[in-house]
Amino acid sequence: MKIAPTAGKVVYSGPHGNASCDTLHDTLSGALVDTETLLGTFPGGTTFDGVRFFNDALGAGTSIELGLRSVDDSTDMPGVLGTFDTATEGQKQQLLKPLYIKDNMKIIAKVKGGTASGEILATLDYRYTGIGDY
Repeated sequence: MKIAPTAGKVVYSGPHGNASCDTLHDTLSGALVDTETLLGTFPGGTTFDGVRFFNDALGAGTSIELGLRSVDDSTDMPGVLGTFDTATEGQKQQLLKPLYIKDNMKIIAKVKGGTASGEILATLDYRYTGIGDY
């Protein structure tokens, strides 16, 4: 039998399991194209599995690019968590191939396409397994 590299990994199972989610949000007011909002920070050792995104109608032609940036600003991954059309009120789900971060990363929402006003809310599905090989 072939043994996969993940076969020997520790399976974390706290009192409520290892799957977690966190909801980050902000209300934009006349945010211009390329305005960035820091929604939160996650520690190294986190694996992202998906995003549920909710928004008011932010304005014609607008979208929100949800990305990651290292806390020291040396690594930037715009849109890696998804780009969401926000011209009309809505909710979207973005499933992710497991995305492991080894360094502390900021969650950045960036306005694209036009001036944006209204609430954005992102619920991130993630697992924390600590620093190590993934």
